[in-house]
Amino acid sequence: MARTDESAAADGAVPSTASTPDTVGATAHAAAPDFPGRLLTRLLVPYTALILIAFTIAGFLFLRAARDTLDNALSARLIGQASMVAGTLKPEYLVRLGPGDEQTRLYALILHELKGMREAAGVDDVFVIDRQGRVLVDVDQELPIGAEYLFLKLDAVELAQVWQGEAAASTLYADESGALYKSGYAPVRDAAGKVVAAVGVEAGAGYLSAVNLLRDKVLYLILTVTVLAALISVALSRSIIGPVQRLVAAFSRVVEGHAYPSVPVTTRDEMGYLSHAFNRMTGSLREKDAELTRLYELERERAERIQGLSVQVLEGISSGVLAVDLGGRVLLCNQAAAEIMPVRGYPFPDTGIPPHVRDVLEADSPVLHCLMETLEQHREFLRNDRTWSHPDGQERVLGISAFPLSDRDGGHFGAITIFSDLTEVARLQDQIKIQDRLAALGELSAGIAHEIRNPLGAIRGFVELLGRKVDDPRGKQIVDSILTEVTGLNHIVTDFLAFAREPVLSIEPVDPGEVLRDALAMALPPETNGRLRVTERIEDGLPEVRMDPAQVKNALVNIIQNAATAMGPEGGQLDVAMAPEGNGIEIRVQDSGPGIPQELREKIFNPFFTTRADGTGLGLPIANKVVEGHAGRIRVESPRSGGACFVIWLPTAGPPTTRPTHADEVTA
Repeated sequence: MARTDESAAADGAVPSTASTPDTVGATAHAAAPDFPGRLLTRLLVPYTALILIAFTIAGFLFLRAARDTLDNALSARLIGQASMVAGTLKPEYLVRLGPGDEQTRLYALILHELKGMREAAGVDDVFVIDRQGRVLVDVDQELPIGAEYLFLKLDAVELAQVWQGEAAASTLYADESGALYKSGYAPVRDAAGKVVAAVGVEAGAGYLSAVNLLRDKVLYLILTVTVLAALISVALSRSIIGPVQRLVAAFSRVVEGHAYPSVPVTTRDEMGYLSHAFNRMTGSLREKDAELTRLYELERERAERIQGLSVQVLEGISSGVLAVDLGGRVLLCNQAAAEIMPVRGYPFPDTGIPPHVRDVLEADSPVLHCLMETLEQHREFLRNDRTWSHPDGQERVLGISAFPLSDRDGGHFGAITIFSDLTEVARLQDQIKIQDRLAALGELSAGIAHEIRNPLGAIRGFVELLGRKVDDPRGKQIVDSILTEVTGLNHIVTDFLAFAREPVLSIEPVDPGEVLRDALAMALPPETNGRLRVTERIEDGLPEVRMDPAQVKNALVNIIQNAATAMGPEGGQLDVAMAPEGNGIEIRVQDSGPGIPQELREKIFNPFFTTRADGTGLGLPIANKVVEGHAGRIRVESPRSGGACFVIWLPTAGPPTTRPTHADEVTA
């Protein structure tokens, strides 16, 4: 018997080849890291691994099928031989055998017969056992009659089938040398059909040698196919890599913007199509690039023209424009802005870092305040008029508009302000208001003055008659007082009529400096000069001015006397200056008094408006009337040094026309 104590029934140990694809894969991944190597690896490894896996699985299945087929054939042969032996044995002879019958003639006959069958069948061993697993006959004579064959317990399942009357075959098992064997079992029945014994036939599994030989050939075939697949993959990869390398190099030149190269079309497959498509793409790109270059040049020229036009428009408008970014740095500033108000450092040097708006504008500038408020609060200012004192001491009226700057998505990126010097406009508006009021008052006052003047003449005549009839001194004193009051009242009515009517001018070319000096002498008698410090600045070479010297002199006297009176009994500083200004002359009369409050400036040229207890309120309105009659302008400023400054401008050419003298002109 071939079974040993150290072995159990097992399938044959077939060497595994599962590690071969990993080795190939590891070798393939060890390729050079450059681009062609990576592409070669990506093509070689999957293709070779696919061939290797497919052939390995096919070989394994083929070997498994061959082994199972041969194993089934051996099992069928052993079962057939065991059944043949069982059919030749006499059950009645077997039941007669017992321990110690090895020397009997019956045992010798049965043993001889079984040996003959073993040799005829070409098996290794034949034995007979009873239902208790004891040996009845062993052709090899290794076990005596009645000995228990312990290793049959490994085939308990197969023997259970035999005792039920069915033949069966065992699994493969190994002997002490490692050789594999297999047993077939068949039942021995008595005359009644009862199974009284079992015949076992044992043979070596020689077919496994053929299976192992076939396995080696399959392994060689798999390795050969794998090597061939790798070589084919290399050749295929190289045939693909060449065109790909050319395409990659060409794409690199396109991406880097060097040129639009073409690649040769060497094949008529997909790679050839890619090369042809690439050449068409680069040709189209070359044409589009030329078109884009042409359009870019046209757009650049258009942008330059628009930018030049924008600069011309920006510099040509009279309004100041100032724009800043979110950080308050100046993005835009035109010449008009620097002319309207001081802009430090304008024009700004091109240093790449624009100045901050707080560094270029005065801290009290209303433009700065509106701009920063717009920048911080995203507010809009539409025509916000602000009064501002220029550093030169003059008050300016600025019309300011400010807006946030936004992009297309609505995000704020800065602010812009547009402002204009509305000082002259404000002055003209004030003069128009004054003229409207004066016109209405003039029409009313002219009628009232005429109605008052006629009774005054009658009163004066009656009082003079009464004075001739009064002899006592007290009566004469009362009459004189009445005549004095009537004369004063008549003077006021005369002034009022002079204000209400258009001035009658006697125009002639005169030296304006002489007129101003005469006015100073008349307004400031020598006895008042002690308490006043008068500074007179009259520039040399002043042009002659066409004017009515008497009326202009009276107007200047009124203004100078008002300035002297405003400084009070203690006196002060009075500055009188005359200088050319445009196409005319400018006369400035500035005092060091308390100044004129803002709320009273619009009223000082109204008739009968006065802040003095003894004033009539007609001096400044008459002076304004005279200046306007000469086509001039008069305004009031509040210098930073304090006091008030009356500024009179008279054109050199005088009024456009002279007015006729009225027959009923009022006399003083």
